[in-house]
Amino acid sequence: MSIGNGFAMELGRVSRRWRTRLDERLRNTGLNQARWTVLLQLSNFGPASQRELAERVGVEGPTLARVLDRLADQGPRRAPFH
Repeated sequence: MSIGNGFAMELGRVSRRWRTRLDERLRNTGLNQARWTVLLQLSNFGPASQRELAERVGVEGPTLARVLDRLADQGPRRAPFH
């Protein structure tokens, strides 16, 4: 295995571990990594079109639409960690 392949595999492993740990930490909020990332972008940078938001988050438009639909279905919640 080349250094590049080994690095790519390790990076993928770290990414999956990050998502798993973040989802565990967010479980009590009703959020997951995808929803949290969208809300964080909106909180930090303000309103944006769905196209802009998808680019910032690094997902395709249909993926963002599903995340936004799920957030809308959840409705407003008070964050338990203020």
